[in-house]
Amino acid sequence: MYQFRFKSLTLAIALAAFANNASADLYTPKAEVTNAQSTDRLQATVRFPTPVTGDLYVAALINQQLYFLADSGQKFTTEVLPFLQNQDFSADIPVLDISSNGIPVGNYPLYEVVTIPGADPLNFANWIGGPAGLSVITFNVVAPPPALDGKTLYQSSSCASSACHGSDPGRNQNGVLAGTLSGNIRNNINRNRGGMGFLSYLTDAELQAIANYLSTF
Repeated sequence: MYQFRFKSLTLAIALAAFANNASADLYTPKAEVTNAQSTDRLQATVRFPTPVTGDLYVAALINQQLYFLADSGQKFTTEVLPFLQNQDFSADIPVLDISSNGIPVGNYPLYEVVTIPGADPLNFANWIGGPAGLSVITFNVVAPPPALDGKTLYQSSSCASSACHGSDPGRNQNGVLAGTLSGNIRNNINRNRGGMGFLSYLTDAELQAIANYLSTF
């Protein structure tokens, strides 16, 4: 029975892709996040373009299994339970705010729909607005980029040439150790000090890696 209803839900999701008049809309400030130690979070808010009354359901699809955010987001369960039940909705409602740290790399769709009070949310005939009543966003969880190697960047950026700062920063040739702050390096590049303007292609992250390397001397 559940499998049949899930197939119906899958069909409704496909139909909803062609609709743009959902009774509510899911919003996230950032759909792509990393799964490393960071400030990245999976955040979602339901917005209501017009007031609507019913049961609010929010569910994530993980490994082909629907997990419902129930009891105002206090419970994450495979039980078909509403986020909020039999209420009037008009203001924005935050529905998800969790750290992305440790979540496996992948795509995670989040679905939202408002149903007739007390009705089965897996039957799209009960959705307010029908298939068009469904709103979907997909979170893309990615691995962080590999750590930048400041020493390699220093050696490969011509900084290590004998005419510039030399291969051994410890000798402080041409005052290279003033670059222990990435802002100092950027400032010198912008001013083309000592002909450094050609290094403008280096990103802030790369300059920070070089500064970190220089700070070891």
